[in-house]
Amino acid sequence: MLKNYLKITFAVLLRRKFYTIVSLLGIVFTITVLLIASTILDHTVGEVPPEQYHERTLGIFRVSYQELNSDGEARTTISSSGSFHFLSELFEDLPGAEMATIVKNTGSYQTYINGQRVKYDVKFTDTEFWSFFNFTFLEGRAFTADEYESGASVVVINRDLRERLFGDEPGLNRDVEMDGVSYRVVGVIENVSSLRNIAYSEVWAPITSQVNFDRPDEITGNYKGLILAENRSSFPLIREEFVARIPRFEEPRNGRDVNITCFPETRFQYMARETFGNNYEEGDYSLLLWLMIFGIGLLFMLLPAINLVNLNISRIYERCDEIGIRKAFGAPSTTLVGQFITENIVFTFAGGLLSLIISYLSLLLLQSSDIIPYAEFHLNWRVFFYALLASFVFGLVSGVYPAWRMSKLHPVEALRGGVV
Repeated sequence: MLKNYLKITFAVLLRRKFYTIVSLLGIVFTITVLLIASTILDHTVGEVPPEQYHERTLGIFRVSYQELNSDGEARTTISSSGSFHFLSELFEDLPGAEMATIVKNTGSYQTYINGQRVKYDVKFTDTEFWSFFNFTFLEGRAFTADEYESGASVVVINRDLRERLFGDEPGLNRDVEMDGVSYRVVGVIENVSSLRNIAYSEVWAPITSQVNFDRPDEITGNYKGLILAENRSSFPLIREEFVARIPRFEEPRNGRDVNITCFPETRFQYMARETFGNNYEEGDYSLLLWLMIFGIGLLFMLLPAINLVNLNISRIYERCDEIGIRKAFGAPSTTLVGQFITENIVFTFAGGLLSLIISYLSLLLLQSSDIIPYAEFHLNWRVFFYALLASFVFGLVSGVYPAWRMSKLHPVEALRGGVV
């Protein structure tokens, strides 16, 4: 039976080339966009090297600081990253945490090599940073605890910057100038995608090596922190203890009471809160963000599916004679429905496979364009499964209604070209 279904399917698709091409383009475009979007999202918030502890990581991405007037209303509001002093005290001996790290993004620096300007992004970190992430070292090592404590002017650079600065020569023990200070290269690592916001940089230096480094008694600053939980079940304990420590910093300032809002959250939770919440209240909006992503994907698939339903109904008009003859010879409605659904599923699976090829080539083009520095997109098995599942649902949805309409045709009406 299935063999006959497939034979008829290929014959029908080849006979009606216009409908086939139009329908195929709609399927390929839809699934290709979904594949590319899901791959970029997975590369942004999924578990991608060098993030080896993604599932157990909480971050401090935003600190909100408010000075209140006598009525308890916010008079001065600052929403920013935290200060080194603030985060380091809150991270100390945090129960349920295996380790914690603090990092600071400082933007771009530049130097001149043979008259050519070379720009590079710089991040200042502590020593725990190198245990938190699983970087691939091509040369040397990370800076040590002794170098960190002494504020030594040492750096780790990525492979791309080594090539831009030193060509084909090794980078180890060479000098890189930053802010008028010469830093010695102690390690070279593989490039890290710029989408991995915390891990990414082109130069990594000790926090203590900054020209104007100190530990001011401030709440906000340019630092972000990561907490590695012993396991995911420790998340509530870490959040509770972290929030319970904040009041020690809420002493009145400038004659006004102070309110500080800050809490550990996953990167996806942070993205969801930035989208649906605000910086001054705690709340988990992850479900809303997932529903929005799912809704957009569903809507994006629904529009071509409706178009495909209309095309399939038009194809039924053309096949009225065939339907009438088959029903006159005793073909049951279930056989006709099965045939039509098989046609759509085979067709959409073909579109899904073609979409995989186009998506792969598109991601290679995006990767080579350097629009997203150092990004390496991979269509992994999880994304491949979602593509095939989407193809199946797409074919099923667009085939069920026309198949049901077709099965209701009376043989005589079908032979007359009756309306379905």
